Amino acid sequence: MTKLLREMPKVELHCHFDGSVPMETVYELGEEIGLTKEYLSQIPVTGQCEDLEDYLKSFDIILKVLQTKDHLKRATYATIKQIAGEGVKYLELRFAPLLHLDQGLTISEVIDSVIQGLHQATAEFDIDVNLIMSAMRSHSAETNMDLVAAIQKLECPELVGFDFAGAEPDGANDHIKPITDKMQENNFHLTLHSGECGCAHNVVQAIKLGATRIGHGIAVAKDPKVMKFVSENNVLLEVCPTSNYQTSGIKTLADFPARTLMDANVKFSISCDNRTVSNTSLINEYQILIDYHHFTIEEFIQTNRDGIEASFARAKTKVALTEKLNEFHNKLH
Repeated sequence: MTKLLREMPKVELHCHFDGSVPMETVYELGEEIGLTKEYLSQIPVTGQCEDLEDYLKSFDIILKVLQTKDHLKRATYATIKQIAGEGVKYLELRFAPLLHLDQGLTISEVIDSVIQGLHQATAEFDIDVNLIMSAMRSHSAETNMDLVAAIQKLECPELVGFDFAGAEPDGANDHIKPITDKMQENNFHLTLHSGECGCAHNVVQAIKLGATRIGHGIAVAKDPKVMKFVSENNVLLEVCPTSNYQTSGIKTLADFPARTLMDANVKFSISCDNRTVSNTSLINEYQILIDYHHFTIEEFIQTNRDGIEASFARAKTKVALTEKLNEFHNKLH
């Protein structure tokens, strides 16, 4: 089964750049700025954290090595190389430019450095990559509007989506409408972290703001009415089982609500969230669904079809991805 999973052309829609830089690269970049392996080895999470905020402490460490143009470019290249090696053919890589300004880079310099690494990687490996810009809920509205203003000035075809990330209180989407409206006016697709930590109401808010995808969203499984709302609006959840367990969104991996969502016709695609912080891979996430929820290859093919449909890729890319998936499917029969 593992061989088939690796060979399957896969899409990944919820992958944080800073949380997915390979540890080998983190150690290399860290050594260049005087950080020890012992210090950096604290990045991967083991077991369950108290909550999402506890989980996010790892980023205080990993972000230290992602503050220069060179490091951002090299880290992006290494991240995409690793992901391509898992058989991922289309990736939406998300990051928060405002978290990479500690040493004086501008927002446009941060984005340009990531794009340079992206171009280098996609020229070498069989993978298409687009970018999602993340604003942070911990930042002020004024600061996030500065991010919007900076993004508006850029003409980068790889910038396709916009997100809000970070700790998620109840009512997390109460005050972000001016920013999400502005990004949609600029033709950015919208996906929002919501329903990661128990509040289904946040998912409803996100969809009403215009989100066509939801980051995580597993809280909807506790409310049949919300699941019906998600299904009727054809909104896809970007699910990440290991991460949800580590942030205590679920008590055990067996509690991941995959079957509940499927029974309610709620579409989802499978992602890692943060490969390095969560010490996982996409193959591992698929294996979890096999081990705990008895998923079949046919069901994984369907989640990838749904992922392609809900992706922010251009129509031509979606057609090519679907053809690759169909070829794989046909070989099985």
